[in-house]
Amino acid sequence: KRKCGKVGAGPEALGKWLKELKDQTGGAKIALSLEQSEGALINFLSQYENIDIYPVLPATQSRYRRAFTTSGAKDDPSDAECILDILLKHPEQLR
Repeated sequence: KRKCGKVGAGPEALGKWLKELKDQTGGAKIALSLEQSEGALINFLSQYENIDIYPVLPATQSRYRRAFTTSGAKDDPSDAECILDILLKHPEQLR
């Protein structure tokens, strides 16, 4: 099931959001794809057993967007859609 929304910054907001997701899914695994491969956010998310993290390198996301967006427009919602598309259509390419 696909769900879209905005999450506040900071550990408290992320923790609350992840708890809500866990409650909504009954603790089922959640695939989470984001445009980074290391850093504080990845470390924070790694502590949640029900989260499978699929990092997408920024260059990969950028090339994918350019290949399928004729206008070349870049914004957060369309970038999120692009990252989701990569996860859904090419999961075997992500580590």
